[in-house]
Amino acid sequence: MPRYLLILFSHVILFLFTSAISFSQDDDNIYKIKLNEFEISFSGTATFDESSIEALLKTPTYEYFDVGELRNDMDKIKKFYFDNGFFDTEIDTSILINYKAKTANVKVTINEEKHYVINKIEVIGLESVSNDILKLIYDKEKVIIKSGDFYSRNYLNQEILRIVNVLNNNGYADASFDPPEIIKIISSNQKSSNTINIKVYIRPNIQYTINKITFSIRNNNHNISLDKFYNEIDIKENELYSKENIVMTENKLSRISIIEYIRIQTEIAEEKQNRINLIVHMSLNDKYELQPQVFGYDISNRFYAGVGLSFSDKYFLGGGRTQTTSAKVLVHSLDINALELNFQLYQPYIFNNYKIKGNWELKATMNSEEVFRISTIQNTFQIVYELPNYTYINNLGFDWKLSNQRFSIRNAVTGNTIDSSVILSNDFLINVFTSVFGLSLLHNNSNNLQFPTSGNIQVFSAEESGSLGNLLKKLFTISTISYVKFTGLSKFYFNLSGIQSKSVIATKLLVGSIFEYGDNKLVFGNQTFGVNIVPLEYKYIAGGSTSVRGWSAKKLGTFDGKENGGNFLIEGSLEHRTRPFLGGKGIFKDLGFVTFFDYGNLWETPKSFRISDIALAIGFGIRYYTIVGPVRFDIGFKLYDYDPGIGIDKWLFNNSFSTIFKTQLAFQFGIGNTF
Repeated sequence: MPRYLLILFSHVILFLFTSAISFSQDDDNIYKIKLNEFEISFSGTATFDESSIEALLKTPTYEYFDVGELRNDMDKIKKFYFDNGFFDTEIDTSILINYKAKTANVKVTINEEKHYVINKIEVIGLESVSNDILKLIYDKEKVIIKSGDFYSRNYLNQEILRIVNVLNNNGYADASFDPPEIIKIISSNQKSSNTINIKVYIRPNIQYTINKITFSIRNNNHNISLDKFYNEIDIKENELYSKENIVMTENKLSRISIIEYIRIQTEIAEEKQNRINLIVHMSLNDKYELQPQVFGYDISNRFYAGVGLSFSDKYFLGGGRTQTTSAKVLVHSLDINALELNFQLYQPYIFNNYKIKGNWELKATMNSEEVFRISTIQNTFQIVYELPNYTYINNLGFDWKLSNQRFSIRNAVTGNTIDSSVILSNDFLINVFTSVFGLSLLHNNSNNLQFPTSGNIQVFSAEESGSLGNLLKKLFTISTISYVKFTGLSKFYFNLSGIQSKSVIATKLLVGSIFEYGDNKLVFGNQTFGVNIVPLEYKYIAGGSTSVRGWSAKKLGTFDGKENGGNFLIEGSLEHRTRPFLGGKGIFKDLGFVTFFDYGNLWETPKSFRISDIALAIGFGIRYYTIVGPVRFDIGFKLYDYDPGIGIDKWLFNNSFSTIFKTQLAFQFGIGNTF
């Protein structure tokens, strides 16, 4: 039987079958048939695997067999192969119905046939474009699809958009394109068979030069000079129109805190049709802001709550800078609390490059700990460079932190020195100076800040302290610390529940190591001590609401003095997050739950690491998602306690219930995701 008659016959049978099933279902649903099996197979080559094809289809996801949906799915497969250069693909569908069992088995067989190669791509319509612009369009390093490549509609569309973007960025504001023409070559010549020619139709239209740039500003209550805004933009009059420069300018201006809204509108100049006017529409925020604040966050794995007051100048001395002065009072308990005064200057772009931003922070704090009072003056300079989207690393950061910390004793204690035991009296004072240079690399392609459901985050950082401190140590009676620190953090998120993202698996792995060098002893008067009170912010600590949650903050570690931090840390988590009422209404829609498995520990030095010391914790928690992030409460159990103490078994379930609830659990509270 000729092929066209076979195809016609199969369509008639499929139509009659569809009509019969549809009529019966409308009548009394007696022929509602369950989909028992759906199979995809290949006749000949298989460029794409079965899972890639099945991901396009709806039929396998349905409980009941729907012939109409199956027909749509076959069209999707056909289009998928066509868009990827298989123009002659044949699809055979076999449907086996068991009317007695009311089940259907469907088998789809795909014959890809030949994969078509591009013989020639011809771009039509660029006759009026200058040679300089044509060089950009035909730049071999930038061309996405070319002769000799397999045809791909996706790559062809990208190439057409690239050409239009080149024109848009070189004066042709209205450049557009018509649908491309695909010509299949039919030839007895073996070299010419299974090839195509492509004609791309581009309409450059008029090349525009910028005529005038004007500003339309709303809410300019402080009469900020228009000249200041004009100096911030990367567009100049009498230059060729560039869409890229306009987008860059909008992004740059949107980073200025005082600007609430920014959009650049184009209009043709009346006097000259090849010139274009730009109108910069802006709406401004208030320049000054006085704001009371309520805080709740983790410091060294301890949760602190507090209040504060901040004052901001959102256009400080022009240039888009924001200056913020704030005061905070933070409390963990009656004995553990902090007071902080902060001056911060944020520069949204440096060197007139909106991809480079800077921050200067001057901070004074007073921390009360169990043993020490720590007063700190800290000066931090930070620069962040945003890398292009096509690079794996998104942000490159550099910071320089200068701090002077004074440690005084709240109560007289006995500390171990190098060669004897010494009483640290109330007049004991240690002066610690640190100069820390830091470099960080960030990759982030997660899809959401509050509730990430896909993607991953990697942070790699390195710090060095001691190079400047050791020089000043020769001139002043100070203590300083010398070390090199490396930290790697990876987070991954996997969506288990489709578009609504009600169920997510999240994982974290944190590994950090500090290598101390030089003389890190603390100086007090004419004496030198080996007392370990190196500032916590430079050490690693373990246990707490964002760490291994079976242990309280700073209570996890393999050595005495773990509260003061260690030099080697391994820490990880596997967490299942669910929001069962997402998409609903009422107060329950923002409610979530978690179950988790945490592992890790803290060692005094990298040489002290032992696999048998790795602690394990399990638990569950509740979340309520707010505009500032999730408010969380967790209960963690010590699944494996590497150092359980007298009368307690290392493994959780080998202990009695009374022992578990007295010694083997911890309550954790916080705001924001654990990771």
